[in-house]
Amino acid sequence: MVICWHFTPVAIHKVDQAPVLMPLSLLHEGNTGVSLFMALSGYLFAKLLDGRDILFGEFVRNRFLRLAPLLSVVLAIEIWNLTNNQGWKFHRATEFIAKGLVLPTWPNGGWSIAVEFHFYLLLPFLLRWSRNTVAPLIALLVAAVALRTGVHFLRGNIQDLAYWTIGGRIDQFVLGILAWRCRHLATGRHTAIAFGAFTAFWWWLDSHGGLYGTRDSAIWILQPAIEGVAWAFLIAWYDARQVTDQSRISRIIGAFGSISFSLYLLHFYWIFGYARSLADAGYPIENQYAATMAALVFYVLMFFPAWATHQLIERPFLRWRRSYIATPGATRAPGMQEADKGPAA
Repeated sequence: MVICWHFTPVAIHKVDQAPVLMPLSLLHEGNTGVSLFMALSGYLFAKLLDGRDILFGEFVRNRFLRLAPLLSVVLAIEIWNLTNNQGWKFHRATEFIAKGLVLPTWPNGGWSIAVEFHFYLLLPFLLRWSRNTVAPLIALLVAAVALRTGVHFLRGNIQDLAYWTIGGRIDQFVLGILAWRCRHLATGRHTAIAFGAFTAFWWWLDSHGGLYGTRDSAIWILQPAIEGVAWAFLIAWYDARQVTDQSRISRIIGAFGSISFSLYLLHFYWIFGYARSLADAGYPIENQYAATMAALVFYVLMFFPAWATHQLIERPFLRWRRSYIATPGATRAPGMQEADKGPAA
């Protein structure tokens, strides 16, 4: 979804309307892939840590080892680009990158990694407060919607807060956690209704300009939650199926999944040149369908550089990770107490 979202506007210069086939709006307006990522993070951490206490320092350390090596390379390349190609002073470039810890300034989609890190800082508290009841999570959702409503009435534009920051993305993390806690509701019928309604909504949004055409719309008060509900439902339904598939196709998809972080951060370096090369070669990208097929080819081709960086940059640091599950006598994360069922192994 994200690759189609970045590829299509470059490949198709005159076609901006939503595709006739409604589900293809999920690719044409593929920024919702980030929302899927956020909801999946909430769901997976809630599942892995259900009823367990975590060592906050070790948890953050593991997350740093997982994300920082490749991200640091990308940020270093950005500093070099700003200082050598755009004439920035080194201190200005480094200050700009440092702001990315709070503001959405990191390149290549790195802004979403910063938002993810903000969620990591909140995660221990969210899991602790919602251990016995989901009421705190629902209250947080209501508070987030109320915040965006207030900001909308004060300044008009709410999209920047809702799309680029934890002020909107918190809905999707929390809804992912709620999906794990309420996974019994994610039946096939309920999921079909929820995701079908979301697909129709997304096509409508796409037909009204999508991300850039609805910048000042009040829909952004609720949009993070709408996306979060749809993706969280789908994740919980898929997880409940418990399908064990060891086919070749499944292994190929799993291989792409294992390198997805590299693919996400690195595709920016090639995707725009790829689109221009196709145009120069006379490839007839005149509609969304041709653009989708071309983006799929690019996705497959990206496997090779993404696999290389995963092996050379990401994977070596993974061996340094340690368990962050609390054991008796260990220092607990702020606000965390021993699980009712006893310490996890």
